[in-house]
Amino acid sequence: MIDSRFPTYCYRVDARDQIVWVDAAWLAFARENGAADLTEDSVKGRSLWEFIADESTRCFYREIHRRIRSSGQASVIPIRCDSPNLKRHMQLTVSCEPEGTLHYRSVLLRVELRTRFALLEPSTKRTTNRLTMCSCCKRVLIEPVGWLALEAVAAKLNLFESESAPCLFYTVCPDCIDAAHHQSSQ
Repeated sequence: MIDSRFPTYCYRVDARDQIVWVDAAWLAFARENGAADLTEDSVKGRSLWEFIADESTRCFYREIHRRIRSSGQASVIPIRCDSPNLKRHMQLTVSCEPEGTLHYRSVLLRVELRTRFALLEPSTKRTTNRLTMCSCCKRVLIEPVGWLALEAVAAKLNLFESESAPCLFYTVCPDCIDAAHHQSSQ
């Protein structure tokens, strides 16, 4: 059980995956992270999938929704929700409620300060190069090596000092897919 003193951010989606409720902490988190346009009125009634940029992450969460709704068992997923100068380690719990409603509960477990990182800054000028990043763990795919820590890749590519950065292409890495599948099959 997670200590209730940890910051928690919650929302619900109905059986059609439309957002039906967001809590005040979720709204405050959005404002603090440059998304002041995400108000209760602007998100309620909209599809969750409008807020997930890439198809592979949408597929990942659709499968989680399917498993939760069919089994009634909650899914617990470790995620990172980083900002340009913070590494945020979170635990996301998605649980089923009556009539197919799903309750999303993200708990902030740990925050680590880091030097401001232009790669994660939305306003950074983008090059034509592309990095593939896992939406859950924030590791980066470097072929043929595999999935590496974001900071290690950034150091090798001098992304901490750069005024521009590669475009980010999000997906879900095999380790995160396996972990979510393994957790939900227990």
